[in-house]
Amino acid sequence: MGARCWGALVVTLFGRDSLIVSLQNTSVSTGFARGALKRLAQYQATERDDYPDAQPGKILHEMRFGELAHFRAIPHTPYYGTADATILYLLVLSESYRWTGDMNLLREYRKVAEGCLDWIDHNGDLDGDGFQEYKTYSPLGYENVNWKDSGDSVVYADGSQVKQPKGTCELQGYVYDAKVRMAEIFSALGDEARAQALLQQAETLKRRFQEVYWMEQEGRLSGALSPRREHSPGLGLGLRLSDAADHPWIAGRCPPQAALCQSDAARVVIGPPVAAPACRSVHVHPPLLARGRPLALGSGGEESRSRGDTGGSDPGHRRT
Repeated sequence: MGARCWGALVVTLFGRDSLIVSLQNTSVSTGFARGALKRLAQYQATERDDYPDAQPGKILHEMRFGELAHFRAIPHTPYYGTADATILYLLVLSESYRWTGDMNLLREYRKVAEGCLDWIDHNGDLDGDGFQEYKTYSPLGYENVNWKDSGDSVVYADGSQVKQPKGTCELQGYVYDAKVRMAEIFSALGDEARAQALLQQAETLKRRFQEVYWMEQEGRLSGALSPRREHSPGLGLGLRLSDAADHPWIAGRCPPQAALCQSDAARVVIGPPVAAPACRSVHVHPPLLARGRPLALGSGGEESRSRGDTGGSDPGHRRT
């Protein structure tokens, strides 16, 4: 699937582009999604190779052909420098199932999906703090491998570059949505234990995101976390407020508005605590349903939240 890049039409296989186009077209035709799921699964990485930034379970960023690719003078054979395609693959699988009800689709790509989830938890989370971060290992790799993948797209308010590894806000929203959706899928496949575990992970991520990414003084969310142990008041020149506040995936599926707005910790993308009637509901998805019933967090979820298993926020992160 081609993509328009720097004013030129590039006709090749892209991970992020193919998946976003597929996601946008599932209500009209699932052909895009079926083709993308199949083709990208064929190139899912099975081993670590730093030259193309590959790790087991990762979905590719871009495939190139020609002399440079043939002689591996470039890493695009394929190149795996993308922080979001692996997560987006799960969203497309879920959305395709929701529109078709095709259980064979879930069975066919179950192992691929499990590989994606494993990558998210291990190679996507570089320091084990529960958040997604990205870092390139290839000598020819990209500085930024989020959806804004230009070299100067993630900066501090003063214009200086954020160093790798970087944890941009939208990646956390993608993972939240992916795990809630995959809980639905595993429930449909009869694996309730895995479904409940994924729901718990999603709830934990949501709670920690609300705590760590919210900037109290500025009254808004941080665009990204950097590894530097100091604060920055701005989103940076390359990060718009809409990345954090208006992204539909990071908005996720909020709990009842009153409960959300009255909780100090519940400052997910709708903003700081306000009176319940005034709470915004933009981009909030309807309740997740699995075969006609709500797919809810099990009894173990509340217990683990009360124990605070993840250790809470880390105020030392520098925010951009």
